[in-house]
Amino acid sequence: PAICQPADDLLLRDSCVDGVLIAYGTHHLNQAILMRACSEARRVLRPGGKIVLHDFEPESGAAQWFAQVVHPYSRQGHDYPHYGVEVLSQALSSSSFEIIDSREIDDPIVAWGDSPVKEKVALALYLYQMYGLVGLGEGTSFKVQEQILQYAEACFGPIVIEKQTNLNGHFCARVQRVA
Repeated sequence: PAICQPADDLLLRDSCVDGVLIAYGTHHLNQAILMRACSEARRVLRPGGKIVLHDFEPESGAAQWFAQVVHPYSRQGHDYPHYGVEVLSQALSSSSFEIIDSREIDDPIVAWGDSPVKEKVALALYLYQMYGLVGLGEGTSFKVQEQILQYAEACFGPIVIEKQTNLNGHFCARVQRVA
């Protein structure tokens, strides 16, 4: 089971879980809350338990995507700086975590379709809906979809299109992203 609760004021008792995951929203915590969240994670973890903090490096394509596309074109904006390895490691160290390991993981954005054109449309629509890019116009507009794909390539690099033999010949559009 999963319980959604404030990261810096957990409802759990001491030493009761094997793992804590703070992902895809780590950068939404200001540094003071991040420090408290790490301390709370330390409190609720059993001996040998693990914490995983996930974020995108400040200079990464994902951070550029949020700053250059999501912030100006989504309904709510997204003005949150991403934390790099140094900040996350310091937060863990300050909370008495002794073994701190960082690694990059592939974290692509993927969409499928039964033709290269349909998969690119699916990718554009996914990005539009996932990030609420209403400031660009209507998501079903060809012009808006093209603009989204151009932004994606500018931030993440070329969109990779592959035929998937294990998916009955469907095609896959992939935006490379590293976390």
